[in-house]
Amino acid sequence: MKNFVVRTDTKNGYTLFEIMVTITIILIILIPLTRLQINILTYGRFFYNTNILQDEARRALQKFSAEVRSMTASSAGAYPIAEASATTLSFFRDADQDGLVERIHYYKDGTDLKKGIIIPTGNPLTYSSANEKIATVIHGINNTTATPVFEYFNHDYDGQTAALNQPLDNTLIRLIKINLIIGTGDANQDQMTLSTQVVLRNIKDNL
Repeated sequence: MKNFVVRTDTKNGYTLFEIMVTITIILIILIPLTRLQINILTYGRFFYNTNILQDEARRALQKFSAEVRSMTASSAGAYPIAEASATTLSFFRDADQDGLVERIHYYKDGTDLKKGIIIPTGNPLTYSSANEKIATVIHGINNTTATPVFEYFNHDYDGQTAALNQPLDNTLIRLIKINLIIGTGDANQDQMTLSTQVVLRNIKDNL
């Protein structure tokens, strides 16, 4: 009968078994650490991008509120609200206090909220869409049809009153609410809903 002897002398280097065990231990340690580092980088980018979007939206909402609150009749005598839908709001306001009332146009375009400005020209004054200057004011909007960007309320609004139904009679609008679902669009990540409501100062009645 042959005798099997386990070699314990390591002067001639490591055995293949020892090398395999060492590699396995290293992999067991490295794989979770690599995954953790990837998750940290991924979540870090997500929170950074989300914070930027939220700050951008808050600043835009502050400006939106000031503009809507001071809307007025157009330079051509048109009613202060030109268009009001779930995704579009157009109104008139003298933005630069020069005596000419601009047409301000907020609208959802994909995942962006854009703002257009038209300065009236001609004699008599008219508002031409060809002269509209457009800029993106908020990125990363994920509103669905269940959450309209714009909602409109009449003078009966008490905080719980239902919004006016489309199509609207613009002369009934006394308060406008804007709702924005902000996020990166990743279904696995949380999103934030920002909302503000504005009373139409120049055309309010019993609010």
